[in-house]
Amino acid sequence: MSKTLSVILDDRDPPAESVRAALGEVRFSDIMRRRRTLARELTEMSLAAGANTVEHLTTPESGLELADRIRDRGDAAIYLRLPLCLPPLDPEGYAVLVRKAGFALKTMLASPVIDDEAVAVLFHDDAAALLCSETPEARRLALLALRDRTEIITDHARFVDIRHPRNLMLFLSGATELRHFNSAHAEGNVFHKQSQDIEKMRSEHGFFHAAPPELQRFLLPTFGFWEDGKTAGYRMEHLAVPDAALQWVHHAFSEGDFKVLLDQVFSFLKARPSGQKDSARAEAQIVGKLESRMKAFLQTDLGRRTNRILEEAGPRGSLAAMLEQALPLVRQAVARTDQLVFSHGDPCFSNILFDRRIGLMRLVDPRGALSAEDAMMHPLYDVAKISHSILGGYDYVNNGLFRVCMGKDLKLELDWTIAPPADWAARQFRARLEEEGYRIAHLRAVELSLFLSMLPLHTDHPDKLVGFALIAAGILDDLEGAQ
Repeated sequence: MSKTLSVILDDRDPPAESVRAALGEVRFSDIMRRRRTLARELTEMSLAAGANTVEHLTTPESGLELADRIRDRGDAAIYLRLPLCLPPLDPEGYAVLVRKAGFALKTMLASPVIDDEAVAVLFHDDAAALLCSETPEARRLALLALRDRTEIITDHARFVDIRHPRNLMLFLSGATELRHFNSAHAEGNVFHKQSQDIEKMRSEHGFFHAAPPELQRFLLPTFGFWEDGKTAGYRMEHLAVPDAALQWVHHAFSEGDFKVLLDQVFSFLKARPSGQKDSARAEAQIVGKLESRMKAFLQTDLGRRTNRILEEAGPRGSLAAMLEQALPLVRQAVARTDQLVFSHGDPCFSNILFDRRIGLMRLVDPRGALSAEDAMMHPLYDVAKISHSILGGYDYVNNGLFRVCMGKDLKLELDWTIAPPADWAARQFRARLEEEGYRIAHLRAVELSLFLSMLPLHTDHPDKLVGFALIAAGILDDLEGAQ
């Protein structure tokens, strides 16, 4: 007969150096992965697998208080203690552990002892004693004593110590949701991607080889392309470097860090070689895409529902009305030049790997190209992709860090659930744009087109749709106010 199972998420130790270096001063609990903090992700996984309660410890006092409650409960419950520095890589394996833990007949370790930590299924006396180990060394000795008198369960959950930088990057490699890939995974120092979209895989692999030498230093070399008629894939080096989006939403950047990132970004932008002049192609890449995607989106059930919400309570009316208001501004911005440049096509923050310690930047996941001609785009396109992360708040919405609220005038408003980046980041970016000769109004008009044209790409999370539309409405307000 099973007992009540309580999962203990233990995050009482100070932030680890690996996390501070990658994401700033955050605890393991607060690491964002696929729109959820690690604490929330493991809480939901534990309850879904059958745990009766989840205890989340973040201070030394909370551990001692829980130990007292455990002693008072006696043997009515079993405890699965999971230190958050050892998260599972295999969610199903973790679910199996939770389901079985309630039937345990004695204390057992669910992972090897790694330095001073281990995952353990604990009866009440052992749980209370372990929680009262006040130092890492005392905890290590307690876990080694448990190891010597009990057994270790086979680790199907693949718990990994993310206090080590490469393990943290392995864990975070699943942090960003991928739209185009059926499979993306790391094996050692190599990252593998594959998809049923063979042409996309072929063009992504080909982009590095089509890029001119002056741009290749900003890219990760791709190799090992393969296809079997149904799927295709390629490989590239797996760097233990976080993407800029993760650092952005974790508020990891100092003003100095951000300046280094901007230096690298603008070095890439300035290094892009020009191609032919082609006004029709430039128009199609931005204006044509916006019109065709919006038309297709409004023909879907979800598009019509989103449109009705905005029609009733949107600050700029329906999507159709917003499109009508946006198109003249976007066309004016696009028409400023017909000179195309070699472009990445999607340098948003989630596609920029950046090591703040040494200033290393690498761009990944390009739009793709088999030749230099294929990669030619309007020069504002790449810059607008960067701007929609810095000025637009794209990564906050993409990670679910927002709410849509009703204002006093019964119009929808966007509310950030955590503080957005400090104003200095936007000021730095705007100042750099002006130094480099960009017209901010034209750039933001192209950014506006991105927020509207991305709607059909995010239907897997319908809550994002109104969020992106409200950002677009805010850009419209700014552009009209500046005229």
